[in-house]
Amino acid sequence: MNEQNFFKYFHFNEFSYTKLTHVDNSAGAPHHYIAYMKEGSGLLISPQRRLSVSAGELFFIPKGYRYHSYWQPARAVRFDSLGFDLFPSASGCHYTLQKLPFDDAAFQVFQPLSQDKTVSAASIGSLYTLLSMLMPNMETAAVEEKNAFTEL
Repeated sequence: MNEQNFFKYFHFNEFSYTKLTHVDNSAGAPHHYIAYMKEGSGLLISPQRRLSVSAGELFFIPKGYRYHSYWQPARAVRFDSLGFDLFPSASGCHYTLQKLPFDDAAFQVFQPLSQDKTVSAASIGSLYTLLSMLMPNMETAAVEEKNAFTEL
């Protein structure tokens, strides 16, 4: 794999909506996402889960997970979205749609990613440092939730 292709596995963005917005991801999320709500709120719905997120919360969307999202601005909805394809988990282990508890140390790792969404060796390293801090407290997908995922 060359360097140019490696960087295509990462997508760091900020999304913003000023009116009620529905996003259909029933075909499955194209990447894993760690997202941070800066403003507003949202509701992510799959047949297995309903996840409400609001300002100040960090959440995870697994690659291939089928869901619909509804973004509800008071004034606006703004959230950071750190997309990545390569997840360092045990084979056959899937993490589910969830809020992510985080502490000050994790937020200090996240903050530079929020401020500059340039994909670089440094930002990718920070993403995986953040992920390693969050993974011990992440919930794995239950067997009955397997239909929420498209074939990976």
